[in-house]
Amino acid sequence: MKSLARVGDISYSLYLVHWPIFAFYNNVVIQYHGESRPIVTTLALIGLAFVLAFLLNRYVEEPVRRANVRASMQNVGFAVVISIGLVVTGVAIAHAFSPSRDYAYVRRSNYGFSQSCEFQGDFAPLPECRNSDETGNLDLG
Repeated sequence: MKSLARVGDISYSLYLVHWPIFAFYNNVVIQYHGESRPIVTTLALIGLAFVLAFLLNRYVEEPVRRANVRASMQNVGFAVVISIGLVVTGVAIAHAFSPSRDYAYVRRSNYGFSQSCEFQGDFAPLPECRNSDETGNLDLG
C-alpha cells in the first residue's frame, strides 16, 4: 500500500510528464519511421515517466511547497538555467531524430493533375484535369 501512496504523491508530476513523453515519441519517431510503438517501448516510456515524475516531485514540487514565499535570486536563476537547458535538450533531440527535408518541395504549389488545372476564375472541365469521363455523381439510393 505504501507504493500506491507514493504513486499518489507523485500523481500530479506524473500527469505533467507522461503526455509530453508519449507525444514527443509519437511525433518524432513514428512520424519519420512510420512504425507502431512496440510494447517494450511503451513500458520503457512509462518507466521513464515514473522516473521523471519522481524527480520532478522530489526536486521541484516538494522544495517549492516547503519554500518561503520569497524566492531568492539564486533560486530564480537556477530555475531559468534549468528551463533553458530543458528546451535546448528537447530541440537537440528533435534535430537528432529528424531527417533533413526539402521544404521548398514540401511547400510547393499543388496543381492537381497539371499546372493548367490552376483555378483562373472560371471553371473549365479541361480533359487534362479529369481522371474519368464520368461525372462522379454518387448513387445513394
